[in-house]
Amino acid sequence: FKDILRSVESAKDDIKHAPRFRSLGYKVPRPWHNFCDSGLRASPNHDVTKRIVDRARFLKFYYDYDDDDASGSSGELYIIYEFIGDAFLPQLVRRIVGTAVGMVNGWLPEDFMNLSLSNAV
Repeated sequence: FKDILRSVESAKDDIKHAPRFRSLGYKVPRPWHNFCDSGLRASPNHDVTKRIVDRARFLKFYYDYDDDDASGSSGELYIIYEFIGDAFLPQLVRRIVGTAVGMVNGWLPEDFMNLSLSNAV
C-alpha cells in the first residue's frame, strides 16, 4: 500500500516547472484528468488538471473503541494518510485512496495508477 501511495508522488526533473521554493520547483506536474470531478470535462492536455503531489504517505492506524461495549470488540478503524501538494482538485485525494484500496484488494490491475496518470488515457 505504501508503494502505491509513493507512485502518486511527482518525480523530480532537471527543468524548473513551477515557481516553487528550491527543489520543489523541479517536480514534474502530472495530469490528474482521470481523478477529477466529471464537471471539469478534463483531458490530459488540460492545464487545470496538472498538479504536483509532493508527498503521499500512510501515517498510522487509529482504532476508536466503543465505550458502551464491555467486550471491547466493537469500534471503528481509521487509517490516517498525509497528502502534500499544490492545489488539489475536488475529490482528488478521495479518489486516489479509493484507487489504492482497489489495487491492494486486487480489484484493479497493479499498473492502474501509472496507466491512469499517463497522457495517453
